[in-house]
Amino acid sequence: MTAINAIKFSDALVVYTDTAFYNAAGVCEMFAQKAHVLFPQKAIVALRGIALPAGVYRGHASHRGSFDDIADHMVDDLKDAIRVAVPEGPVALTAFVGGWSERAGDYRMLEMWAFGSDANTFTDESFQPHPFDPMFVSPLINPEPLATLLDAEGRFGAGDPDVVRLMELQRATNYRLSGFGQALGCIVGGAIQKTVLTQTSATTEIIHTWPDQVGALVGLDTTDREDYRGPGVDPWAPSTQPQDTTP
Repeated sequence: MTAINAIKFSDALVVYTDTAFYNAAGVCEMFAQKAHVLFPQKAIVALRGIALPAGVYRGHASHRGSFDDIADHMVDDLKDAIRVAVPEGPVALTAFVGGWSERAGDYRMLEMWAFGSDANTFTDESFQPHPFDPMFVSPLINPEPLATLLDAEGRFGAGDPDVVRLMELQRATNYRLSGFGQALGCIVGGAIQKTVLTQTSATTEIIHTWPDQVGALVGLDTTDREDYRGPGVDPWAPSTQPQDTTP
């Protein structure tokens, strides 16, 4: 599982992810970058869920000519990545793609969800790209604490500090550790990596760290957990569930 939080501005797309990779028991296995810039295409790609298809999907996306080309082939490229990387067993993942669209003359963000019992059997909601504007938040939290962080335009008014607060709320919430089990735990950890994409540059930096360690449960320091999800919100369901981002 991965936290992916993104904000679209008139001159940039900013994506915040965590860095912890963990197993089905919630034990941290490594720390690594999760949002990847494809600068020739002016795009950022990130996947939530099982890690194996991510590299294959990025490889497909890197051979596309532009962000619009990536968006147009998002369904076929993700299906092929799953077929190659997860030929057997269940699949639960979300693909996020953001970037500069020459076609729209603006930055765009798309999310696509894939959930199935195997690489050939998926739910009806799978492989349907959905746009988000001006903000993307995943995993979801209750709209009430989220609204306290937003300005009148539906963006994080204080910038990085508000996003850190958001990701602290995501970290402090018990979510299902996998798309196929019922075990609950922390799914956000390691550090917060901020990636900024403009038409002429791309930068990335770590803006916050947590005391997680490889071989230990993610989020051991957040023992007093609260549930910020709100009723019926499942982090393994598509983020196309209603997101009330009105301040």
